[in-house]
Amino acid sequence: MPGARYRIDSLTIEGFKAFGVQQDVAFSGKHCFLFGANARGKSSVVEAIRWCLFGLESRPDSDVRNRFHEAADCRVELRLRDAAGLWRVDRRLRPGQLRSDLTIRNPDGKEVAQKEALPNLVRLGSGGGAVVFFSAQQAARARAYGDLTRFHEVLYAHLNLVDAERFRSDLDDLLEKQLELVRQRAEGLQSAEDKLRTRLKEVDAHLDEILRNPPWQPDEPPTRPLSETRVRAFVADLAGEFGAAADAAWDCPTALEHAEKWVRELSGTRQATLDRSAASEKSEHTRLSVQLAVIRRANEREAEEHARALELDHNLVELCEGAGPEGLEARWKAASARLDQEGRSALARKAVTPLLGPHARECPICGLPCDGAELWVFVKSCGWL
Repeated sequence: MPGARYRIDSLTIEGFKAFGVQQDVAFSGKHCFLFGANARGKSSVVEAIRWCLFGLESRPDSDVRNRFHEAADCRVELRLRDAAGLWRVDRRLRPGQLRSDLTIRNPDGKEVAQKEALPNLVRLGSGGGAVVFFSAQQAARARAYGDLTRFHEVLYAHLNLVDAERFRSDLDDLLEKQLELVRQRAEGLQSAEDKLRTRLKEVDAHLDEILRNPPWQPDEPPTRPLSETRVRAFVADLAGEFGAAADAAWDCPTALEHAEKWVRELSGTRQATLDRSAASEKSEHTRLSVQLAVIRRANEREAEEHARALELDHNLVELCEGAGPEGLEARWKAASARLDQEGRSALARKAVTPLLGPHARECPICGLPCDGAELWVFVKSCGWL
């Protein structure tokens, strides 16, 4: 934007609001900041500049007069400096008047019209002209043109740095992204370093193992030609064992790569064989487990039958009253004989009973004459009937 034509050089205030006696304020630098406690006239300084330029349109100028100095002039003189020199803008409210008078003098001391000295200010007018901002710490009746709770924004605007906050936010976001990238790269570097350290430890351990058990004779230090010869011999032997062909034109790294490939293929073949063997063993283990379970159940049933047999044997001993096999056999024979005798007696009784009676006159067996009544009494006394 184009530079300003005028710059405030100094300010004189007398009888205006909080200012009773004359006060001079010099603006010697590019910027001016007002600091002070509440009710010490900071807002009055800013309003004095505005009143000097525009006056009051909506209300009488007497509203800005200091009540303790009504007999003196209420005056604000604003001195503006440009390339030609010092311009004086003087607004004065005399005692007893309601409207103020404005006088503008050029650097030569000649009075000029406002539209000549401040043409843009005249066109803007007091309603849409320069807007004064001041902080939230203001008098209750003072008109607030802007309530600034974030002073840095006012400062940015005053220094024509309205985009500073956005730039700062963008820079913060960019810084966060850069820090995240740095963190990710640091993590990647740390991971790579850890892997290299692990690999270095493995190589050191392998080297220590080689040095503890060197593949060369104590009086034969390893040399590159000797190592290459042994590598070629090893690869040739390995090729013969695998039934492969080793090219004599291979260098040592290439020969070792082929050797590693052969070993890997053999390892894969053996691994497949081991896998099949493991599957077979697993199947056999399953079968044996099933048979073992069957045997275990049979043993359990055998134990149950044995316990039942012992119980039956115990019951049999109790029934036999402790007699052995010979005694049981003798008892069986005696019982059989008794049963045979009782059976024959029962058959005889069954056969004789119909023939005997008190009226029988002869024996049913021998046919001799007998008294049936006496024979009946005899038979009953013997217990046959």
